[in-house]
Amino acid sequence: MNFEKELLFHPLTSAYSSTFWISLLLAILALAYLLWSFKNKASKTRYTSIFQLLAGFLFLLSIGSAFMTWLTRDKIGPVQIGAEQIEFADKQIKYNEIANAYIHTEKNTSAFNSTLILDTSFFLIIEEIKGRNHIFSREEYDILNMVKEIRDRME
Repeated sequence: MNFEKELLFHPLTSAYSSTFWISLLLAILALAYLLWSFKNKASKTRYTSIFQLLAGFLFLLSIGSAFMTWLTRDKIGPVQIGAEQIEFADKQIKYNEIANAYIHTEKNTSAFNSTLILDTSFFLIIEEIKGRNHIFSREEYDILNMVKEIRDRME
């Protein structure tokens, strides 16, 4: 086969971007409510302290979610499958350094009934000879075509 052509696989979804902005918006709204409620002493009701507590929790959860999403978003980028190597996230792996490339299926079962499968996740796992593993989710990449191309070029 002719593998002169380089293939580029971009992440499929931009769910991380919407999660980041929604979390950031919730954090700003919660912080705005907290600042307003502490400044405005005249509108104190018997539920004000509970609402302040809930707004504080919402602020912490939202700002944590936005931060973790921002960290994750930077790690998910395009994967370039070339004639000699795979490149992603400033990493380059030559095909002769790959021990195996396969799709792993993870089945999440119910806590009450282990035969009831709630969700199934698929991951492309690239194992290096050195022992490193690189994992790509089906939610973010077209892993079926990726594994086919990688296996064809490994041979």
